[in-house]
Amino acid sequence: MGPVPEGLSAFVRARLDDEDRDADLFHEPSCRIAVAAGGTRPSGPLVPAGCDCPVPERMHDEVGLKRLTVRDLEGRIERAPDTAPSLDAVIALMALKALALEYASHPRWREEWRP
Repeated sequence: MGPVPEGLSAFVRARLDDEDRDADLFHEPSCRIAVAAGGTRPSGPLVPAGCDCPVPERMHDEVGLKRLTVRDLEGRIERAPDTAPSLDAVIALMALKALALEYASHPRWREEWRP
């Protein structure tokens, strides 16, 4: 099957980087850190010590799993021969495009990536 469509992997990885960075912004109203800050969300690159919100950790975990999935899908696509793509490679390409579809409203989205 050959290489992954140009830019698709980089696009998905960049969106995952965005999600990973932004995950630290989500705090419950009852979070000790948010209450101490007067009910506002703390800012900064990391979840502050003492934060007991489950959302940032869950979001980081989900991004990590998506990164592993992207690597696996890329490998399955790359290993397929150019002359006769395997069903596994075709399914992997469609799955990668499906992951990217979540970000179709992003300005860098390309319609050729649509599954």
